[in-house]
Amino acid sequence: MLISRGGAWAGLISALLIMLLVRHPWWGAQFAPDSDAASTGWATLAQFAGVVLSLLLGRALSRSRAADITRFAAAASAVLLAWSFGHAGIRWLYHGGAMDDATPLAGNEGLLHALWPLVLVCGGAFIAMSAPGRDTVRAYLYDLLAIFATAVWPALGFAGLGYWLTFNPYWGFAPAEMSSLTSAGFSLILFAAAAWLSSVSPDMPRIRGRDWFERFATIACITHLFVGATLLVRRAFHTTEISEAPTLDVEMWTYSAAWALFGAGAFRLGAQRREAVLRWSGLIILLGATAYVFFLTLTRLRGIVQFGSVLGLAAVLLGVAWFARTYQAGPKLSGPRDMQAITPASRRERRRARRYRSP
Repeated sequence: MLISRGGAWAGLISALLIMLLVRHPWWGAQFAPDSDAASTGWATLAQFAGVVLSLLLGRALSRSRAADITRFAAAASAVLLAWSFGHAGIRWLYHGGAMDDATPLAGNEGLLHALWPLVLVCGGAFIAMSAPGRDTVRAYLYDLLAIFATAVWPALGFAGLGYWLTFNPYWGFAPAEMSSLTSAGFSLILFAAAAWLSSVSPDMPRIRGRDWFERFATIACITHLFVGATLLVRRAFHTTEISEAPTLDVEMWTYSAAWALFGAGAFRLGAQRREAVLRWSGLIILLGATAYVFFLTLTRLRGIVQFGSVLGLAAVLLGVAWFARTYQAGPKLSGPRDMQAITPASRRERRRARRYRSP
């Protein structure tokens, strides 16, 4: 047993050093001019092979549900290699044999890199939750779930940093491409995927600080959709030079209209679902749109556009006020996370209480 665990540690450490540092197909120490599409492609596939072997090692070490540092190291190695494989695969698809030539990101590559950790964490967690097997041999799956539940916090923040700031096609430091219709559509699909993954991420078990994470995930989902709607308006007015073209007067009015409608929709959905974070987010967006319209009215807009902007915003605000005044919220719907608190003991207690109260 001692020899097998020692061999497992030696194999994991040497594999991680070679595949993640020394000979990584993207940032490794190999001589870049000698690389081609075939060599970098095989090196990327070797990352996936390392994921499979690490999972098999964790399965072999799952002899009991007790804590095992070697089994946990195998699970952590599988996650690290899967993370590396995803980034290397994205890089290879865009650059091929030149992926290790320190060339800048191309097309929507930055958006894919920002989304991949969240895809890995959410997808890996739900696969581990639904994987078959007896409870006695699922210990390595519990290790994976614990890793994913911890990694979902930085994965969600990393996606937000990339989509809202770094790789944003409009105002990002390294803007993604939206010049062609294909690239624009793909960018909007990625924003929608980021929003969806943010909304389902709280469903995974064992998340630390679940209450705060649910709020963070809701805000992230709303922000992804809000930024995506802003980019859709920007792309409708500018087919090229998304980040550098001047903003038109009608475009400014369209932003205010889109934001007001988005805020009203978020407020309505939050009221129907009885979710305070969603409802308050909609109100904040509405207040921001109101301030934006007043700023444009006083500084930029003139004539019919000015009148239409104020009139449209007033109509949206009146609609929201009417809905808030007349809508009566029903009982809050229970979700899959609410079922985690139901245990056989709680069912027995309820049956016993009903029996004692019956005449």
